[in-house]
Order: sequence, then C-alpha cells, then structure tokens
Amino acid sequence: MSSSSQSSEHRVVRPGWVQGLVWLSGFAGAGALVQAAEPGWGGLIGALVWNLILMRTSRLWTTSRLVAALPLVCWIVVYGLLSFVPAASGDILGGVTWLTYATAVTGLIGGLWPVVTMSTTLRPVFSDLGE
Repeated sequence: MSSSSQSSEHRVVRPGWVQGLVWLSGFAGAGALVQAAEPGWGGLIGALVWNLILMRTSRLWTTSRLVAALPLVCWIVVYGLLSFVPAASGDILGGVTWLTYATAVTGLIGGLWPVVTMSTTLRPVFSDLGE
C-alpha cells in the first residue's frame, strides 16, 4: 500500500458522520444555553463534563481534529454570544462574573482535551469488519 493511499484512508469517516456531527453540534448549542443560564457551580462542572462527552463522541466518526471539533466550535459561539454579548441575551441572563469566565475556560478544557489526545487512525467497529 503506498503512502498516499494510506494517508487518504486515515481520513475516511464512518457512514452517517454528517448527521452525527449535526446532532452533536445541536446538543452543544443546547448545552451552552443551559450553562449560560446557570452561572453557578453546576454550569461550571456541566460545561466540562458536557463538552468532554460530546467531543469524545465526535471523535468516533473522523480522524480529522478540525472536523471532530465542530461541536466545540458551536458551543463556543453559542456560549460566547449568550454570556458576553448583551444584545444576544437581553435581560434573561445575569451579568458577567468570574464564574462566567471560569465556565468558558472549563468548557474549552473539556472540549479540547479529547481533540488534542485523539488518535489519527480509525479503530475498526463491528460494521467495518464485515464485507
């Protein structure tokens, strides 16, 4: 097997990867809404765990770190708009506090850790072992 065909095989994605990433991005946006509305310790811990779970799941469909990070990008955009842009959230959400910044940092850590440590090869799953 030549190196060019081998490198292209490393970028193969699983069937249904677009739908999976769209769903994960939607869940990331919903999680960001909840975490922006709950600026306490629950939102802080929730951002870490929620993004960790979403990003570990997104790694299942691709070996590309950029593609796997799409749900995190969605979370960053929604959380940033709701937490730091007053025109986006209006009077619904409270002001910016240290917990707002801490939630943003823990959400980034929870989302980046799985992407940074991900393997660049797809592991076989049962459907890949068939014909």
